[in-house]
Amino acid sequence: MAVVSSSKALIFLFAVFVTATAAALAAPAGERAPPAAGIVLPEQLFPTLDRILASALQQSPQAIRASVDVLMAEQMEDVARARLLPYVGGGGTYSAAQERRLDRPGSFPAEKLTYNFGLTQPLYHWGALRDGLRVAQIASLIADRNQAEAMRVLVLDLRQVFLRLVVEKAGLKRIQTMVQLAEEDLRAMESRIASGAAPNAELLGAQLRLEDARLELERGAEAMRFNRAALERLAGIPPLAPEDIPDVIPPLPPVPGGPGALLARFEGDRDAGGDFRLGALNLQLEQERLNYRIINVNLRPKFNIVTGAMQDEVSYTGSPADRARIQSFYAGINLNWTLFDGHATRAQRKVSLLRTRQLEGERETRRAEVVERARNQARLLEIAQRQIAVSEGRLGQLDGLVRFQEEEVARGNLSRREAASVALSRDDILVRTFANRVEYLSRLAEFLSVIGRDPLLARIPESRP
Repeated sequence: MAVVSSSKALIFLFAVFVTATAAALAAPAGERAPPAAGIVLPEQLFPTLDRILASALQQSPQAIRASVDVLMAEQMEDVARARLLPYVGGGGTYSAAQERRLDRPGSFPAEKLTYNFGLTQPLYHWGALRDGLRVAQIASLIADRNQAEAMRVLVLDLRQVFLRLVVEKAGLKRIQTMVQLAEEDLRAMESRIASGAAPNAELLGAQLRLEDARLELERGAEAMRFNRAALERLAGIPPLAPEDIPDVIPPLPPVPGGPGALLARFEGDRDAGGDFRLGALNLQLEQERLNYRIINVNLRPKFNIVTGAMQDEVSYTGSPADRARIQSFYAGINLNWTLFDGHATRAQRKVSLLRTRQLEGERETRRAEVVERARNQARLLEIAQRQIAVSEGRLGQLDGLVRFQEEEVARGNLSRREAASVALSRDDILVRTFANRVEYLSRLAEFLSVIGRDPLLARIPESRP
């Protein structure tokens, strides 16, 4: 009969476990905001950057660290889920001793084996165990949001560093032209001195100008090398070849309709465009509410199903001579009830409420911060777009002047050296124009990222349900 009762208890425990596990696994999946249409971003202009970003989202040091955090959170889910499962365990003792008995002279050897082996299945804990599992699942979702935020910031950083390399490469070409002109000036000065047309004292000035240009070239080359290494390290990619860095940044189309329409829709979105940190704060609030429910049942009775087997010795008459070994198989319901814990539960409840208020304040602050940053980026984007128009106008003027002077050189009305000076000025404006285009692209990318419309956000791994 005891064996039959134990079997029924085990079957019941298995049914309870299956039901609890199935109920704990369901949750809806979230959706990404659709990407902005008709907008040109850096990775669309430069295929190399697109490959760098795709690789960085998978194997960059930041991506690996964030993935480890997600994996650790998933393992903590298993820890919380284990509290819903049966606990099987026990212990035993074997002892040998010499006993002196009062009813007989001398001492006698005695051996004793006791054990207790059983199964305990939580039956009713007022929902605290399921809430604990949900808390762990939310922690995994928070880790997902943190990973997505890290990847969002990483994408912005990689874009900026890559675009800065393009500007630096254009600047190096300008400095190389300066070095060539300084070398030509030095050779011309040496010829004039050799012919007696110029004093020897003027040679030093030409040599110093050449050395200054060479030093500036070395500084620029080292800055570009350092930034390229930083990009490779940040993205976790092999070294880039010089030809992987583009030579030019082409003219850019404006944002269709301007940023105002996108900003207006974003300001009306209570979720702030799916901001990852705001989403994490919402999850933390849900987590804290569950913690409060768990704390609130601390002092209530907890029921468990227990079943197992045990062995011990017993004397029904009190005489050592009447000791007998007994084996028991048992099944039943266990009750644990803490009646007073020194007001620890009351204090924990207050802490949980305070933490909830704190998170609510952080959530509103974060939303206001994101909205204000979006307004700021929209305004800076408009300014950058106007600045590009100014730079393009100046560049167009100098392009016309350079073409005119090239024609004058061909006619013999202007020396090549004088035309080269104007071409160098034009290169200087070109580098500034590239820098303004980079500023515009960076502002555009950050604006779209803040409002959740960056197309690259769709490449970030989706949060698990």
